[in-house]
Amino acid sequence: MSDIPSSFGHYFRDKASNPILPAFVIAWILINYPITLIVFDGADAVAKIKAIHSYLRPDGAFNFQRGFLYPAYSALFYSFIFPLMTGGVVVYQEWINKLKTDLQLIAIKKNCGPAGKA
Repeated sequence: MSDIPSSFGHYFRDKASNPILPAFVIAWILINYPITLIVFDGADAVAKIKAIHSYLRPDGAFNFQRGFLYPAYSALFYSFIFPLMTGGVVVYQEWINKLKTDLQLIAIKKNCGPAGKA
């Protein structure tokens, strides 16, 4: 019986360590910032619920793009595409540094003469 809280903790830790979930939550909060503002507003609970309902369902149907697709696309971009782009920048910087070092070596060899003597 004491294993249940432990296994629940492991399950929650595994899910929380997945980079897509926090990225989705952050993207959802940023894309749906009016809801965050409504939640922290000083109005009563009924007014907050009505405001959130009118934001998420402006025409009576759930706004699937704003509520799910845009945050999901943002989370996937941040989790998969963004690291590839930053990896490309790192490779480019390493290539530039190697090119710079090679040009410096060529300049040193040119200044030292054919036998490598000054």
